[in-house]
Amino acid sequence: MTYDDYYQDDYYNGRIAAIEEQTSQAAVANATSITASGTTAQIVGFDSGGNPAPKNVAGDSNGAGLAFSGDTLTATLPQGLKAADSPTFVGLTLTTLLVGSGGVTIKKVASGTISAVNPGSIAAQTRGSVDATLTGVAAGDIVILAPPDALDSGLAYVGNRVTAGNTVRIYLANVTAGAIDDSARDWDYLWIDIT
Repeated sequence: MTYDDYYQDDYYNGRIAAIEEQTSQAAVANATSITASGTTAQIVGFDSGGNPAPKNVAGDSNGAGLAFSGDTLTATLPQGLKAADSPTFVGLTLTTLLVGSGGVTIKKVASGTISAVNPGSIAAQTRGSVDATLTGVAAGDIVILAPPDALDSGLAYVGNRVTAGNTVRIYLANVTAGAIDDSARDWDYLWIDIT
């Protein structure tokens, strides 16, 4: 090989390296803008034709793992619920809710009013009860009751229990020296369905 051959070989190899470097720089320069917002950002990637294109990177504040799905790199773990920076849910409906490991499953929480609960006459210094209808409730469910403001002042609400399907037994104590026959009154309830 002559000196001219070596010179031309070096020249062409150098020229090819320079073109490759320019092409690499152009690829980055030609990519559209790279942005970041909240827990979402973009990185430079390439489309199926090898052209530079931004790729979305979606993460969460818990540092979840990321994985590509098409052109989008997405967090592979769900957003955790925390005291601060939690996602806001509007109109969220859960079919069931399990609170804690080994806890009970809550199927539904409902509230409303049980109308016209009439305990009848309760003798002095005794506890009486009255059964009230709450459609859908079953033995084992939890019902929290709020007694009416107008409940006779000699009667004390002392608890309740779901005794059968659709039936809540309300217990009242007469703390006076005489019998009390209160009127029919409306009671507010919160029903936690766990059966």
